[in-house]
Amino acid sequence: MKASVEFIRHMSLKRVISLTPFSKQIPKLLSLGLGLLLIGWLLVQLDFSAACQILQDLSVAYVFLGLVLYSLSFYFRVKRFRRLLPQGARLHTLVPIVLVHYTALNIIPARLGEFSYVYFLKRIHHISTGISVSTLLVARVFDQMAISSLFLFSLAWVELTSPWLKTVSCCVGGGLILSVAFLVLLLVYKRACLRGLMRLLRVLNWEHCRLAQRGITLLEDVVEGLDVLGSARKVAVIFMFSLFVWLSILGVNYMTLRAFQVRLSYVEVMLASTFLILLTVIPFQIFSGLGLRSMTWTVVAGAMGVSKDTAIVSALGSRVVTTCYLVLLGSFGLWKISGALSQEEQAL
Repeated sequence: MKASVEFIRHMSLKRVISLTPFSKQIPKLLSLGLGLLLIGWLLVQLDFSAACQILQDLSVAYVFLGLVLYSLSFYFRVKRFRRLLPQGARLHTLVPIVLVHYTALNIIPARLGEFSYVYFLKRIHHISTGISVSTLLVARVFDQMAISSLFLFSLAWVELTSPWLKTVSCCVGGGLILSVAFLVLLLVYKRACLRGLMRLLRVLNWEHCRLAQRGITLLEDVVEGLDVLGSARKVAVIFMFSLFVWLSILGVNYMTLRAFQVRLSYVEVMLASTFLILLTVIPFQIFSGLGLRSMTWTVVAGAMGVSKDTAIVSALGSRVVTTCYLVLLGSFGLWKISGALSQEEQAL
């Protein structure tokens, strides 16, 4: 796999480690310990005879349908990136780039997902780093809007019987409404909205706060990416593709959970999955991310009527299944990239 060797050499381990000194590794090590602790606690709570029965009843048909929907979500991601990137990005090479990007983003630490996307776009399509990064940021803006819209829809549709889950869901929904309102203002007014935010920070005397400065820098990059969107029609099309991406991914969650005998409706899975998606924005990654998400799913699913054993097995089992999906699709993407680079070298 010549492409993978070249990419690993380009983004060597030494280079990645240099970005994160040892002092910054301590929180990750603590997170790793917390994740292992949470997974261990879940396994202690598990009735292994019930777990074996759930695994024996695993539905292969649902697992296969999950793979189909995962592939469909990548199709919509590619269609969205093709509209965000400059004209000339070839579809047959953009597909494997997105496959490798998303696989690395979800499996490999140290943000190699973003690095792979930027590197291969520059290597194959000769697209600058700035444009690549801005398209990632804009895609995340639309992801946030799509996820929030779907959560609010599911919150209005699902009748929650658990008082604490209803309270938490309403609080999360309120926060998402505020975030979507801000993103819409940013989308419509762009730099005017950014200037207003900077004035507010000066009034609050927060303009020298390091976190605020990083946030402003990030928003400036987002605004630069939004500038290239142009017409309202293009914005609507990108938002539509973002909705299709997340409807497909939520369909993957539904299928893999059904494979492990979870009897929730698609809309109920949509509501519960949003809590897990929101956990990805806090600094609990690698094993700790798995532990935290598994614990959250077990608690939320229990409040929605799923038995403890089914919730634990489905939390860990669905993660294993989706990781297998990613490895399969990512390997295919890397193989296709290797072929494209070989053809390019032969042409030269």
